[in-house]
Amino acid sequence: MSNDQEIKLANRPLHLIGGGLTGELFCSIDWSKHPFGPAEMWPAALTTMLKTLFHSRHPMFIFWGTELYQFYNDAFLSSISVGKNFKAIGQRAEECWPEIWPFIKPQIDLVMSEAGATWVEDQLFTFFRNGKTEDVYLSYGNSPIFDESGAVGGVLIVCFETTKAVKYREELKASADRYKQAQDDVIDVLESMSDAFFSIDKDWK
Repeated sequence: MSNDQEIKLANRPLHLIGGGLTGELFCSIDWSKHPFGPAEMWPAALTTMLKTLFHSRHPMFIFWGTELYQFYNDAFLSSISVGKNFKAIGQRAEECWPEIWPFIKPQIDLVMSEAGATWVEDQLFTFFRNGKTEDVYLSYGNSPIFDESGAVGGVLIVCFETTKAVKYREELKASADRYKQAQDDVIDVLESMSDAFFSIDKDWK
């Protein structure tokens, strides 16, 4: 076995084997050189949640500790498809998300202060993805992760994109508004004419 293989195996805790691309990214990091220290020494609450995260098919994200280091899974990558450097497992959240951090941080702080879980529906974000800047709508919940002492050690975010649903509702409303305006226009014409006869079918044609 080569030295590189030995290092990779040393960074692969047995409880975290698997997890697809993000699991491999996790295992490629030399955690002994990270502020977290060796993964085998991490709190049981974090390693349990990471095992769930890496093996879940639902988009999930974890911020952990006072520095809010981040972890995410393959479902998050494929669902959100944000055009960032997502070899960013273990990076501080503030460094990865500077453009939306002023909005996100108060939500995370609320959960970390043990105020309870939060839920945000159809929240608009602007991300660079697919080679361009896009408006993206997300619904997501922020939930506390309790450590062995009972304190909140981190935040679990479960999210999904609702952009298509939001745009569909907007298109339906715009169509209904146009139809209502056409009706109002016809009524205004009829009311302004005293001696006229119009034949209008049920479809206002």
